Amino acid sequence: MAFRSKQMYSPAVLRQWAIIVTNRDAQGVNNLISTMQRVAGPIGYTISQPMAIVRAASPSASAFTNALNEVIAKAQGKLDMILIILPNPNADTYAAVKKICSISHGIPSQCFLAKHFNNAKGLMSICTKLVIQMSAKQGGEPWGAMIPMKNIMVLGYDVHHGAVGTRGASVAAMTATFNETLGRCFSKVAKLESREEVATTVAQLFDDCLRAYFRQNNVLPDRIMMYRDGVGEGQLPDVYNNELEGIKDKITLRYQQKETSAPKLSYIVVNKRINTRIFAKDRAPHRYINPLPGTVVDDVVTRPERYDFFLVSPTARQGCVSPTYYNVLLDESGLNADKMQRFTFKLCHLYFNWAGTVAVPGPCQNAHKLAFLTGTALRGDVHAKLAYLMHFL
Repeated sequence: MAFRSKQMYSPAVLRQWAIIVTNRDAQGVNNLISTMQRVAGPIGYTISQPMAIVRAASPSASAFTNALNEVIAKAQGKLDMILIILPNPNADTYAAVKKICSISHGIPSQCFLAKHFNNAKGLMSICTKLVIQMSAKQGGEPWGAMIPMKNIMVLGYDVHHGAVGTRGASVAAMTATFNETLGRCFSKVAKLESREEVATTVAQLFDDCLRAYFRQNNVLPDRIMMYRDGVGEGQLPDVYNNELEGIKDKITLRYQQKETSAPKLSYIVVNKRINTRIFAKDRAPHRYINPLPGTVVDDVVTRPERYDFFLVSPTARQGCVSPTYYNVLLDESGLNADKMQRFTFKLCHLYFNWAGTVAVPGPCQNAHKLAFLTGTALRGDVHAKLAYLMHFL
């Protein structure tokens, strides 16, 4: 209910925008716009009337691309957002419109299924999520967490395997926060060899993120914390020897160039595909329940030779909640275990596509989302304009 009355932490403003819709679905557009404006006002997101509502001649991908090119040409590319109302969840149409917006022109885009027009009871709720997502894509921050550490860069890294149409190639994505509240990020992708997980390209992606942080803040970060997803047990030595050493080399190079002392580096491997389950004992005898979000287990069932812990961050409405396993390969942060765990749990709140906690830290979830979008739809690098926006949400 807070999203109906409380203002967003740092909302964007939507002035120049357009809508693409088929003739068949056009009758629901005015109701959608008014509902969006009604829910956006109380949370601080200003939505102007769209500058154009262009009708696609048919539900085909080519009709939508023609309509997109028409509206972009008319606005000379000066658009804050394009809302595309798709008649069905066709993957080819989705990929075609995303490529034009994200790769060719660098315009944030939001897709919306026309079937939601008929959801009279749920349209307000749907539009609330929609406008929050659109604001975040423009560079707004819907909510935030109290982060006591200053001049910190938090990175997330994940890999999407088996991208369609690329003969089994994998896509790696890295995101890096560049502001104090950790609610905005720079993102970069790279293609890897087939089924390659421990990538030598990590160091280059990291270097791009480091330079992006400097461009935004005119200073290099004092602390760097990287959350690395998708590593199997047998790959840990490779991660430590290849990725971590490559990152250290890039840090040495950049910080010597700027004549700055080296940062405090932490490197944490995240694994959510585990069989471990944790239960809390209820007050009732012989009854066990899911542990509350924020529950940490860092003794007895963890390994004595490692700095590792289990963290339960999401809420499970049914079934058993699955904890996430964190293995801290390197920690120069000076934080004790309790503060490291608290910080990690805070990051699990910073994914703006979900009004709650997610299973992995926000930067990791953002990297996963970007890798999946690139591997399944974009299949290429996005326009430079979008590198500092969460266009992938």
